[in-house]
Amino acid sequence: PPPPLPPPPPGGLQQLNDNVAFLTAGLGAYIFLDSRFDSASKETTAQIATSSKETSAQMAQTTAQIAQLDVKFAQLDVKFTVLLCMFAALVLVGIALVKGSDAEQR
Repeated sequence: PPPPLPPPPPGGLQQLNDNVAFLTAGLGAYIFLDSRFDSASKETTAQIATSSKETSAQMAQTTAQIAQLDVKFAQLDVKFTVLLCMFAALVLVGIALVKGSDAEQR
């Protein structure tokens, strides 16, 4: 048979109980802090997701506004081209009138 265990030193059982209590309290604190961290992490993830959605919506709105400005610019470009052609036509008519009046005077 194995030899009997030596008796615990005086106060040894109390020290063991104190160590178990300390480890139990430490484990409880760890579990509490871990759950707090997990909760904060989930909240931060939710905030990032919300912020990302808001940013995407703003980008979509900005893209739509840019598209509207592109259309307006194209309309202005067409109007400018029409005005430029009308001005050129007036200049040509004026030149023709001046040449016609010069030809009549000769």
